Amino acid sequence: MKMKLLVLAALVALSGCASTATTDKLNALESRVAAAEQTANEAAAAARQAAGAAAAAAEAKAAADRAMQAAKEAGDRAARIAETCCARK
Repeated sequence: MKMKLLVLAALVALSGCASTATTDKLNALESRVAAAEQTANEAAAAARQAAGAAAAAAEAKAAADRAMQAAKEAGDRAARIAETCCARK
């Protein structure tokens, strides 16, 4: 988009029909396009960062689920041992 505007500005300037108003409008348009591109780049960076945070959160949840499962299995084993040990007395 920026390249198209630069080409358009060059063609207008070379054609000799560029007035100060036209040049000012083209410069203003180029500035708006540059600002829009900067905003888009910042939004893309924020989206990448959010995706990374979401992936980290999913990984943390999976680790917590594994730890919970291991704790449950250890509790079950302890209960079975207690039943076997203590039931004979």
